[in-house]
Amino acid sequence: ERKNSEIVFSVCDTGCGIEEAEFEKIFQPFRRGKSAGKRSPGFGLGLSIAKKLASLLKGEIKMESEVKKGSTFSLKIPIYEE
Repeated sequence: ERKNSEIVFSVCDTGCGIEEAEFEKIFQPFRRGKSAGKRSPGFGLGLSIAKKLASLLKGEIKMESEVKKGSTFSLKIPIYEE
């Protein structure tokens, strides 16, 4: 019999936050939230790669955000114990 546990990694910031309407879009390749602006570096691949890796590890990535207050991203992955 295998027992299931999980580990959660969370990263928080106090940045500009992300509008709720953008939540699903920012996990798509080459997409960035409106609040990122044109001056922010990057190609919009980081969150899509993170979501794919979470899926490969049979886990999930979740996000909570409030505009003008910041965001929290959490990666939850299972740990299998015998």
